[in-house]
Amino acid sequence: MRPQDVHDRHHVHPDQWPDYRALTGDPADNIPGIRGVGPKTAADLLAGGIHLEHLRDSPRLERPRCRAITGQYQQLLVWRDLIRLNTAVPLPRNPVTGRPSTTMPRAATLLEELGLW
Repeated sequence: MRPQDVHDRHHVHPDQWPDYRALTGDPADNIPGIRGVGPKTAADLLAGGIHLEHLRDSPRLERPRCRAITGQYQQLLVWRDLIRLNTAVPLPRNPVTGRPSTTMPRAATLLEELGLW
C-alpha cells in the first residue's frame, strides 16, 4: 500500500495512522478507541495533517461527540504509543556471516519426529 492509497482510503497521511487508530480503535491491538469517534470523525479531527498533540487545545474538540476525547486524552496518547512501530530495536552492525543458513527440515519430517503424524 502506498502513502497515497492510505490517504485516499482513510483521509489521513501515513504518519497520522497511529493517531487515527488510537481515535477509532484497533481490534488487532486490543485498542478500544474513543466511543463515538469513527473513521470519518477521526479523519475530520486530523484534517490538515495535525496530530494528537495539536488536537488537545483545538476548537475541533468542542463538537458534542468529541468531548469524550478530552476526558480520555492521556489514555489516547498511550494507545497511540502502543500502535506505533518500535524502530529502536538493536540490530547487529554486520548481520551477514557469509555462511549459508542450515536447510530447514520438511514439515512432514518434523511432524513425524515429534510423533504428531
